[in-house]
Amino acid sequence: MLARRRSRRILTRGQHACDRRRFRLRMESLEPRLPLADVSGAITSDRTWGLAGSPYRLVGDVFVRPGVELTILPGVEVQRQFQSHELYVDGELTANEATFDTAVVFRQGSQGTIGSSSVTGGYIQVEEGSSPVIADTTFHDGTPVQVL
Repeated sequence: MLARRRSRRILTRGQHACDRRRFRLRMESLEPRLPLADVSGAITSDRTWGLAGSPYRLVGDVFVRPGVELTILPGVEVQRQFQSHELYVDGELTANEATFDTAVVFRQGSQGTIGSSSVTGGYIQVEEGSSPVIADTTFHDGTPVQVL
């Protein structure tokens, strides 16, 4: 009888202890979880970065090799773990409606298109002998485009 009184005092708010636990579990399962794809090293075959892996985080330098195309689909974010990590393009890069928070370096002999995208915190560097097309791209926070 005494135990019953204590349980009634604790649960006077109209909820049972098991209901509260179920509610907490339900709330935890609704928390948004961002997918994250860590990338580094050489891309040696054609590759597409899609929303399923976004944001893509450069944890080291990434190299798109000659004759290889990297396609970045609309809505994808490309970030970097440290400021020194860059995306080097020796092949071809196609990115439309993407967001870059990293450096993109088009090296000699490379080509590509960056269109309707956003660059924040990184930069785009175009070296002599490369032929990228950069159109309708917004550069935030004084993000430079360097032509060498």
